[in-house]
Amino acid sequence: MESFEVGREFGLDEVSSDVFWEGVFSGKELLEDSSVESDAMLVPAFEDVERSRNVVYIPDIHGDFVGLRRALLNFNLIDENLRWIGGDTKVVFLGDLIDRGGADRWVLDYLIELKKQIFEAGGEMVALVGNHEMFVLNALYGSLSIDNTVSTLLKCFRRYCKDLMVSFGLSSDSYSFDFRNHILGSDEYSKYVDFWNEMVPFDLEEDILAVHGGVNPIWVDKLVEGGVDNVNRNFRKCVESNKFWEWNFIPKARGGSSEYRNSSPIWMDHDAVYFLNNEDREYVYDGLKSMGVNMVVCGHQPNYKVRHFSLTNSFGENKIRFVCIDTAISRGFVDGIRSGGLSISRKSEVGFMDSDSLEVEIGFDKMYDLDRDFYK
Repeated sequence: MESFEVGREFGLDEVSSDVFWEGVFSGKELLEDSSVESDAMLVPAFEDVERSRNVVYIPDIHGDFVGLRRALLNFNLIDENLRWIGGDTKVVFLGDLIDRGGADRWVLDYLIELKKQIFEAGGEMVALVGNHEMFVLNALYGSLSIDNTVSTLLKCFRRYCKDLMVSFGLSSDSYSFDFRNHILGSDEYSKYVDFWNEMVPFDLEEDILAVHGGVNPIWVDKLVEGGVDNVNRNFRKCVESNKFWEWNFIPKARGGSSEYRNSSPIWMDHDAVYFLNNEDREYVYDGLKSMGVNMVVCGHQPNYKVRHFSLTNSFGENKIRFVCIDTAISRGFVDGIRSGGLSISRKSEVGFMDSDSLEVEIGFDKMYDLDRDFYK
């Protein structure tokens, strides 16, 4: 495929073909004390969940074709020819597939092809909506009337999506309406529109909830009331009817409880629950536990090391682990390429990958714990 070959310009030959995922460490070791069950919720602990398949979570790619390939190789999901060998594994991309890395269209071409291979092998691929996909969706479907939010997002589209526009044959100085007119209704570009239309804001795999940014009381309420599938369907209806302002709500400043309480799950930081009051944190905990959630996996904020903290109930039992795995996979953030991701095996073993080197290495450092006194 042309898109694969052209990727060699970005150094694909640097990657060793014998890279593979060598090991895991125990889920109990990572999620210590999480085995205490809540009688009220009757939720099996993380390590007691009967899992039907392996799941891999890959953070924000940001148009980095090489970083994407390295991550898939490290988790032994593809071979040296970029073909899927992961069997029935489910792979979840946590949003922000584009911008900064310089190979946006090649990343999209590859993932569109890879999704077919995964389906044929009995696996599943889910691509979550990130805030950079929201730039694109606003450009394609959003109102061009200028209010503060729309104006900001359209300016961001022009600022951050220059490589994307060029890859589709437009000037880097083009506007959102140029992109919309160029893309929509074109047979040549319909596969990309279909791919963007299939992206969803949430994924729930047994007891693991994945989202690009994070969750707060308002969105937990929506998830509990309607379920993840219904919320995802409603997102698509909102986009199609040009009424997706609530998905665009961006917190104006960090540290403001009211802002985080209302912010979109696509835009908020994963640790925004730190800034909620005790009542709201309890509400988030109770809502997630009622859904059977033991872990929330997010991207969005590059940290170069995996970050995590525990959200507990008043008695400090049955933890919910919040994990941010955006380890700056893209060369757009750093000099060189960092690879990152998280794997959960059928046996609830947790594998963690974080590479600070240009060489492809696999690190097993424990996740940096951000627990604070009010969570203990």
